[in-house]
Amino acid sequence: MKKGNFFQRLLLKRELKEELKKAEEEFNREWNWVHISQRKDLSALSGSHQWLKEMFIPATERKNYISESKLYRERARAQINQKTKDNEQALSIYFLSREARIYDNFAKVTGDPIYFAKAVEGFEEVIQRESIHPCPRISIYAGNSEKFMGNMHKYARAARAHYKEITGKELPHHHPISKGKDLEGTIAVLGIIGGILLLPTSITGNAIADLTPQGNSFLGIGLIVAGLIAAFFWFKGRQQ
Repeated sequence: MKKGNFFQRLLLKRELKEELKKAEEEFNREWNWVHISQRKDLSALSGSHQWLKEMFIPATERKNYISESKLYRERARAQINQKTKDNEQALSIYFLSREARIYDNFAKVTGDPIYFAKAVEGFEEVIQRESIHPCPRISIYAGNSEKFMGNMHKYARAARAHYKEITGKELPHHHPISKGKDLEGTIAVLGIIGGILLLPTSITGNAIADLTPQGNSFLGIGLIVAGLIAAFFWFKGRQQ
């Protein structure tokens, strides 16, 4: 840490908690507003056909109109729900970046490598989320999306450099479970289970006659081996 007595460090930690609390409260307000807007839009949509009750429309025409109106409302409802989902994703990414910037700023003041590590973790989480599931509405909260992501890369590199300068060590990269890791886990489970099912029943010692074709035996062994290899890489990825 940079020079400073115990009470100064204590005040800085208290200030950090207050900044994080403010960011969380702002996130909750925005999150609630997103869902209030969703409820208002859905409520307005569900009431859009009520005016028909106040108009005289022949029964034959009314049936067709109501059918078309129902189809329109279903499409509009899907768009409203998708918009809400996109806003949730954008909010989560933006406030994750806010939290990382708070840690980064306090790390620069205190020189504490723990804060630099937390900042790097936040910045890289934002980068990885955006690379796996691009967020179309991030610009609503963060301005220009390309500039925002460019800053995330820049801040992550700078925080890593500060961490290495202070500790003399490289900070391990943040690796959340990605689609590839999920696929490896799925292959491992299916391979092992499928291989066991295809093995000859005589392997247990309880079979009266081996009715399993020899080809199935080789296939079962192959699936188990493939499953074990996939499991090895899955566990290795989880430990990084």
